[in-house]
Amino acid sequence: MKLTKARLKRIIKEELKAVRLIEGRGTYDLKGGDKVSHKNEPERGIGTVRAVDLAKRVVSVAWENGARQRHDPSSLKPIKEESDKILRENEFDPIQYEDVAEEAANKTYALFVQDMMQQWEDGEAYGATEQEWKQRIESAEESLKVKVMEAIDEAIEQVSTEVSDGRAARPTL
Repeated sequence: MKLTKARLKRIIKEELKAVRLIEGRGTYDLKGGDKVSHKNEPERGIGTVRAVDLAKRVVSVAWENGARQRHDPSSLKPIKEESDKILRENEFDPIQYEDVAEEAANKTYALFVQDMMQQWEDGEAYGATEQEWKQRIESAEESLKVKVMEAIDEAIEQVSTEVSDGRAARPTL
């Protein structure tokens, strides 16, 4: 099986999801970038989680005053911002969309191959032999698939934003 850019992106996303799940165990779901306060020392202010060490059950935090210290995660209180909560609630599984986009890209490529081979049979191969023509088509495979998947991804993102902003409208045909 050929490792496409889309498949690689999906594998990376799946691995990141798995890492986030592992990071949460024993660290009260803290991860890099989270905002926290210290339960026993509120005078520290707000800190940002910089690293989570699962083996030692320690969280490294950069505090507002510039100090960077390690803490037991049970001594830290996550600061949940309302916007983060809304964002998480509205997220959908991108892997599901990627699978559909990849399937569409594969079907599009299959049609492309048929059409391009028909051009060769119709004598519109611009002087290329059948082997050269097939080579050109194969060379275009990855480019076409990536462009189709990117177009689908961009459309989903754009329409999702329009729906969220209340700007979505029915397209006119």
